[in-house]
Amino acid sequence: MKIPWITRIGLGFRDTLDRAGLNTPVFPTWITIIARIGLGFGRTRNRTGIRTVCLLYKDVTVDSSRITPLRHSSSLHTVVSSRGKMSSQRGGGGPQYLVVRSVWAWNLEYEFSIIASLVDRFSYVAFDTEFPGFLYSTRRPHRLLPPSLRYAILKANVDEMDLVQLGLTLFDASGDLPDLGTGGRVGFVWEFNFREFDVRRDPHAPDSVDLLRSSGIDFDRLPLYGIDSGHFAAHLYRSGLVAHCRFCRPHSTRWIAFHSCYDFAYLIKVLGNGRPLPDTLEEFLGLVNLLFGETVDLKHMMRGCKGLFGGLENVARTLGVPRQAGKSHQAGSDSLVTYQVYLKMKQRFFDGRDAKVAWHRGIIYGLQTC
Repeated sequence: MKIPWITRIGLGFRDTLDRAGLNTPVFPTWITIIARIGLGFGRTRNRTGIRTVCLLYKDVTVDSSRITPLRHSSSLHTVVSSRGKMSSQRGGGGPQYLVVRSVWAWNLEYEFSIIASLVDRFSYVAFDTEFPGFLYSTRRPHRLLPPSLRYAILKANVDEMDLVQLGLTLFDASGDLPDLGTGGRVGFVWEFNFREFDVRRDPHAPDSVDLLRSSGIDFDRLPLYGIDSGHFAAHLYRSGLVAHCRFCRPHSTRWIAFHSCYDFAYLIKVLGNGRPLPDTLEEFLGLVNLLFGETVDLKHMMRGCKGLFGGLENVARTLGVPRQAGKSHQAGSDSLVTYQVYLKMKQRFFDGRDAKVAWHRGIIYGLQTC
């Protein structure tokens, strides 16, 4: 019997807890319940002949001759630390300064202890990932591809490469950032640096790595001091940011990104203990819904916003959002800009109302729409 992906996520999480030394009798693992549900789905599939993971789905076949690999190569570099002055997104009273907290293996547990204490109030998460480019593509325009082929290309890329950085910007319903006891003078965001990618041996797109290096990412430091993705996954599950149990907390976390297909894909790979992504798009979308709850993709959200086009940098410039900490293509800084762009778009085009933004939830740009 082929184990459904929802079950593999749960079993992978238990393996992760064991490796991290976190699986204690007093820790109620919500994801273990998910694993049991997954096993139930597997049995249902055997009885009905239908493969089930939150959704019913059809198998997708892809002609591999339509996917062309790019060249591999290697390189080197130096890094970091960001701080900047901030103007309030709501017209007054925002923090004077922003600090991007750089997280490595040595301070991972401490930083997650802070994040876990904030989740109940700061239930919105703007996030961004940095990864080593794209190994596979097609010659056809992306918007002309069927969703199944878009997902096949994404899966081929993500399965073969590893996450470099993740940026998280937590904020509350009013748009306030955590101030960590500074009386509102300083706002904090997080940037996680992972160890799995080694530029000297792992496949990557040279141009993308050069771009990340020029933005300040230190590829020499990552394998030495970076975070083990299994330990990160265990802490992320325990924090309450993902696999939200609606019986434990009344409000789920809202995950917000810009052109988010690869962002969610790499996070799901990390949460699945490095296993390959699900075989089908429907299975993948079921996991996104299960793990992240409410999602908003700004690239999809801006389709009805007159005058907005292009990438995150261009949209931020159009909306008058300056980059106030770090550089472009640093995950912490980009997650902060994503947060600021979201607030500006919500205020300008949606009357500041969540109910209007809700029409754009649950759609991942680059997969379901282009």
